[in-house]
Amino acid sequence: MAISQRDLKLLWGRAASRCAVCRRELTQDTAATSATLLIGEHAHIVAEQEGGPRGHSILDSDQRNSYANLILLCPTDHAIIDADPAAFPIESLHDLKFRHELWVQQTLSEADGGRRFLGDDLVYTHIVDLAVRQCRLEDWESWTNAALYSEPRWDVTFPEEIENFRRDVVKAAWPVSETGHEFQRAVQTLAYVLHEAVQTFLDHADEADGAFTPRKFYKDQWYSQAEYKRRADIYEAWLYDCKILVLEATKAANWFGDVVRRDLNPAFFADKGRFVVTSSFINQGDTILLEYTAEERASLPSSFLLKRKRKRQQHRKWWEKLLTPVDDDLL
Repeated sequence: MAISQRDLKLLWGRAASRCAVCRRELTQDTAATSATLLIGEHAHIVAEQEGGPRGHSILDSDQRNSYANLILLCPTDHAIIDADPAAFPIESLHDLKFRHELWVQQTLSEADGGRRFLGDDLVYTHIVDLAVRQCRLEDWESWTNAALYSEPRWDVTFPEEIENFRRDVVKAAWPVSETGHEFQRAVQTLAYVLHEAVQTFLDHADEADGAFTPRKFYKDQWYSQAEYKRRADIYEAWLYDCKILVLEATKAANWFGDVVRRDLNPAFFADKGRFVVTSSFINQGDTILLEYTAEERASLPSSFLLKRKRKRQQHRKWWEKLLTPVDDDLL
């Protein structure tokens, strides 16, 4: 199990983004690029793997990756501590972490006028953990590739996960803070776009072999050539819309990731990078990075919801056409 965003926020917040040994600041704001340079490392006290430094322990995987077993270090002190486990046993690292966090509470919290290190952010990091798990951010390129394939496939459990995520986002008790305003809009956009993508696909999909796949309704029965073409055109327009929504979701995921890195955790998906799609639907199978412009972000999620309301009205008209008998003599 990976380290949760909540545990990472606890670690960085209670350590005030400083090394527990040398107390060097571990992030550096780079105003020129509106980004944050991460120079800190969340180190395991008991190693993540049994064969690592101080790795022999009864702790299971979840416990090894929890806040209680993590300490924030600069790269130099991290290397020194792991190179000589005998000189830095488990008990001494726990004591080091405790004394550093106590120093933060007694020194830095008063010095900066009570600046919050945790507070509302823990609400946000809970949502981030939900997004990583329920939106399958770890497997983004894989599942989007399947959804953009010529014969799209959505895992049979994915729609329920997306619905649960949307519900969690809708009912979230959002803190009132300027910092969280863009985060809230970004995560709402991600939830709404993915939910719309799922629901649109399920309009004409059947379940088989653990996946939802398109139902080719233009082949439901024998039709005249003209009626067959009419239904096939509606099918292709629907399928195209389904794929466009997957691309829209990728834009939303990148906005979400940008805000999380800026406001909550500079290390969020730093090793994996941005969210991309790889599909011939876009450009001969190239890997494509999709992003919202600043102007688009400013109007979301309301602009998306309005656009989809109009599209849903169009979908209803398509469906009405499918249900309307056609007099072949007039075609």
